Amino acid sequence: MGDFSDPIGLSAVYVHRDQIGELAKLTGSTLDNALSRLAKTGAIHRQPGSGRAVRGKYGLGPEG
Repeated sequence: MGDFSDPIGLSAVYVHRDQIGELAKLTGSTLDNALSRLAKTGAIHRQPGSGRAVRGKYGLGPEG
């Protein structure tokens, strides 16, 4: 996901889980489990908000 990050770190860049899965060559529950583990450790975070526009999008680092 480092390829999708803001080079100077001012704002989070969010990537959809399908793109992450494609890059990592993971699918289904394996991808879901990996994303959940990374989110719990603070390596990534879900995009804040609700609704269809933000569902399934993740950014680098802890939220905030």
